[in-house]
Formats: sequence, structure tokens, C-alpha cells
Amino acid sequence: MPVPWPVFEETKVIELLVKVFREQAPGAKWKQQLYEYATCHDEPQLAEWLACETRFEPAKYFSQQRATFGRKTYIPYFAHHFKDILRQCEQYGIDHRLPMNQAPLMAAAVTGNVPLVEALLERGANREAVDHYGYNALHWALREAFRDARFAGGPLAALYELLAPASIDVNTGDRLVRIDRHLSEYFIFQTLWVLFKSRFTHWQRRANGAFDTQAILGAWQHLPANIVRPERNKRQHLSGVLARNEIHRDYAYNRALFMRVAQGWYQFNP
Repeated sequence: MPVPWPVFEETKVIELLVKVFREQAPGAKWKQQLYEYATCHDEPQLAEWLACETRFEPAKYFSQQRATFGRKTYIPYFAHHFKDILRQCEQYGIDHRLPMNQAPLMAAAVTGNVPLVEALLERGANREAVDHYGYNALHWALREAFRDARFAGGPLAALYELLAPASIDVNTGDRLVRIDRHLSEYFIFQTLWVLFKSRFTHWQRRANGAFDTQAILGAWQHLPANIVRPERNKRQHLSGVLARNEIHRDYAYNRALFMRVAQGWYQFNP
């Protein structure tokens, strides 16, 4: 059964952008919807455009409201009692979409609700289901952990064990590469996947969607050892892993995951 609420997936978001910025539709309704989307998906650049170009006053307070207002559409997922959520899953499907295009498992993950994650997985929720940015439930949890030390030191360890697949397959252009979970490349790739969107929606020190080890270490600073072993959470180790996986690097186990755009700066293999 289709959900009875609008879902802000890619097509819907594009429609909103056109209404607000190109057509300059009157009233605050469309701007409010776009602002709610910006807070949920952590897009400060979009909020700034709303504040400056459309004079939508609430968008000026994005930094104060992101952590609270952005949770508006999935507040029930924080609760310890979640029979209503499971009932909703029975009605609309275990992987139905919430208003901001999250599947229930994504919302349970980002709220750190481990019992709900377990209940959804027991009922067949798909760990690999993604939103329109390519984020699955694990990525939603990691994004929260990268910016919230309490989340990183709290539910993330259990969530990771429940949600992280045994391996990921990456298309590097001429071949499909499998990266097993025990490898350093696995979590570096997952990290950069989560951070990638922020290269375009947040102010950056370097253009072109590039990363350096500082960005990775900053994201990892509060992660538990079951996710990043201490010996791997070091600049020297990260630099070595990135370098040995550069395109055209002469290394027997090079997976060609990254392209170096400047000294110490990397992009995904395009």
C-alpha cells in the first residue's frame, strides 16, 4: 500500500527547488518544506540560499535548528515503545518511505534505537536500501556519529555490528572490486561515501569534492575501537592506504579506489 504522505525523493525535491527559486511561488509553504528537507539532510548551503535569496527568515537559524528541527519527521523512532512503527511497517511495507525518503531502518539507525533496528531486521528490513543520495542505514548512523560524540560512543558500536555488510562491491570502471570488512579500505571508503555530499553542501577548504586525512581523522575522532582500530586511526596509516589505492599506482593489491588531485588530497575514482 502506498504511503499517504508526500515523499521528498529526488524528483519531488527538484520540483520544490523550481517552485521556490525559479518560479518564486508566493507564500511560505514551499520554502518551509524545502527548509525542513535541508535540516533533515544537513544542507546548510540550501538553507543559506533560502535565507538570502528568498528572505525566508527561519533559515537564518539553520545551525541552531538542524539537530532538532531536522528530526521532525522521525521523532517517533526515538521511542522505546515502537509497536506503532512496526504496525505501520505491516501496513505499508517494511521498507516504506518516510517523508524525507528514509526507510524505517534508516530512521531507526540515525536515532540510535538499537532494539528497533533489531526488530526491523528480524522482519526482513533491507540493510542495502538507499535514499536518493545513496545512503543506507549504516551511512545514516555514521553521519550522526561523525558529528555527535555521544552517539559515536554510545549506540554506534552495536549498530555497526548489525548494519555493516561483510563486504562492499565497488565499480572502479573496468572491474568490480570486492572490499571485505576487515580491510582498512572498507571503512575508509564507507567514511568518504558518507562525507562526500558535504563536499558540495558545506563550505570546503578545497573544491572538486576532495578529501584529505584531516577530514577523515576529524570524522573518526570519537569512534569506538570495534569500528576503527587505534593503529589505523593515524594519519600515516591513512595516507598509506589512500596512496596505495590511487589510480595507476603500481601496487599488487591496488583497488584503484581514489584519484589524487593534489598532494594529500583525494577524490573517488571517477
